[in-house]
Amino acid sequence: MRPTYLDACVIAALLFDEPASDHVIDEVRSWRSGVIVSDFTSAEVSAAVSKRVRMKLDDVAAANTRLAAVDRFRASLPVAAPTESRDIRAAERLVRAFELKLRAPDAIHLAVCLRHDLRLATLDKKLAHAARALGVVCINPAENLGEQKN
Repeated sequence: MRPTYLDACVIAALLFDEPASDHVIDEVRSWRSGVIVSDFTSAEVSAAVSKRVRMKLDDVAAANTRLAAVDRFRASLPVAAPTESRDIRAAERLVRAFELKLRAPDAIHLAVCLRHDLRLATLDKKLAHAARALGVVCINPAENLGEQKN
């Protein structure tokens, strides 16, 4: 089985108390040896943590605890997928394929998956649709719960 790349919404389900969190945690644990996270994913998750502080949903101490958990999780993984400049160029081409309806961050995730031939785990139905259109194997670890994001 090819390694599974986790996008930011999957990491967020691991990090925050969301309806699908428990199920996503169990699914990701079952893939443990084959999980990959990019530095771009970490940046996107860090931005989500920062936004929670700005919205006063978390204080700075809670945010730092969440970020430390992300860092420990990434450090525990055997492989990483660094984001390279060629991924940004590929993402630009994907965004310009208007029929895919991709935002730049989602296109970057797809570019990394395409370059490394990775399976994509996401809760984002628009990203999943674009991934499948490009031939990227895509799974939603909370699909049987009906949990998807737009």
